[in-house]
Formats: sequence, structure tokens, C-alpha cells
Amino acid sequence: MNRNQVKTASHRLNIRFGDNIELLGFDLATAETQLRPGARMTVTMVYRRTGAQPPDLKRFVQLVGAGNEMAAQDDSIPQRGANPTWSWTPDEIILDEVTLKVSDHAVPGVYRLLIGFYGGDGVRAGSDRRWQPPAS
Repeated sequence: MNRNQVKTASHRLNIRFGDNIELLGFDLATAETQLRPGARMTVTMVYRRTGAQPPDLKRFVQLVGAGNEMAAQDDSIPQRGANPTWSWTPDEIILDEVTLKVSDHAVPGVYRLLIGFYGGDGVRAGSDRRWQPPAS
């Protein structure tokens, strides 16, 4: 992937996870205008390795309701296990696509999308900030 593809991400970001990983942006794709129980959504994240070699981390993507109820979740080594973080080269751009299925028990409401990393000990890699969508 090249840097020009980052410009096409619907949601451009610069959120760092520790000193090693930067989330440059993400895209969302759904077949429906509103998510419903059982619906699927695709999240495509764009990362860049920064700094020293990252440790072996798993990526998580969660769709979480106002009461912190989990509506969908995917935890994996990036690119469905094919591209572990420890193998990333300096300034490498990584495209990571995940399809989430909304729980059959999800209720109508406002949901947050959480994206992050954690190590084998379960401790999350800290991020330097949270993204808020622009006011409409």
C-alpha cells in the first residue's frame, strides 16, 4: 500500500499506540444505512509502523453500546493473522480489513467503534488520544 491510498480513508486520523504503531485512518462499509442485529459491517484500518520494532500484539475492533455492551468484536493478529506487528518494517503502511457481525441481541441505540492493540499479557497498548466524529 502506498501513502496515496491513505488519503482515500473516509476517517483520517493520526492516533498512536505506544511508540510503534500509528492508526492513520479507517473506512466503514455496510450494506444498509442502519445496522441491525445480524448485519455485517466492514472496517478497514490503515496503520503505519513508527519507531522501534513493535512487540507481538493483537488488534481488537469492538462495537460497543452506551452501556458498554458488546455488539460485535474481532481480535486477531493484523490481516487475519498474516501480518504480525513484530514483522512490520519502518514506515510500512498496513491495510487491515475486518468484517464484524452485529450480535443478534443488539438493541437500537448509539454505538462506539473501539480500535486498539494488546499484548500476550492482555495489557492494552496505550493510545495518545481518542477520535471524535465531526459534529453534524
